[in-house]
Amino acid sequence: MILNPSFPQSDFERQQKQTLAGIKREENSPVAAALRVMPSLLYGQDHAYGNPLTGSGTTASVSKMTREDLVKFHSTWFKPNNATLIIVGDTTLSEVTPKLEKLFSGWKAGNLPKKTVKTVNLPAKSVVYLIDKPGALQSVIVAGVVAPPEGNPMEIAMEAMNDGLGGNFGARLNMNLREDKHWSYGASIRFWTRAGSGRTSPSRRCKPTKPRSRSSK
Repeated sequence: MILNPSFPQSDFERQQKQTLAGIKREENSPVAAALRVMPSLLYGQDHAYGNPLTGSGTTASVSKMTREDLVKFHSTWFKPNNATLIIVGDTTLSEVTPKLEKLFSGWKAGNLPKKTVKTVNLPAKSVVYLIDKPGALQSVIVAGVVAPPEGNPMEIAMEAMNDGLGGNFGARLNMNLREDKHWSYGASIRFWTRAGSGRTSPSRRCKPTKPRSRSSK
């Protein structure tokens, strides 16, 4: 599969249809719908990080994709100097290395394209966008900001702050808005790792139309 993938046309067409159907589901799911549009609002539609955070792409990009695009992607990026091999099992490095060297002896290193990620300037002020879903029984609020890139000098402090503020169920945001005030089904914060111009740091909370009762926890 690594060295000689066949990319059957029938499998490609099936996966393409499934992906397009998945995008339709995301567009009708409150959280997924927000995560689809937020990157383009933070980075811009022409930026490499402006694609949906769900990872499914857009209807336009998936629809025009062909099997040949997959073949080209594989030949461009699948190289031993751009790969990490992870082995799990009842074996040792000395035992498995000769087998791997034999299996992958024909896998040659090659040049890789250079990627340039544009720097993103932070907006001068906050902006609110609404996605109208008539008849929706609750609201989902998602806030996002471009955070410093991974590996910055404040990395450990940022992760520690995030853990205490909203990185897990017992963090302050969730305990305050859900467990104490019962205003939300849940509130959390996480980092989406990005290279170059920074990471996306979105927080979200679901707001019911009526306050939750304690019995509904």
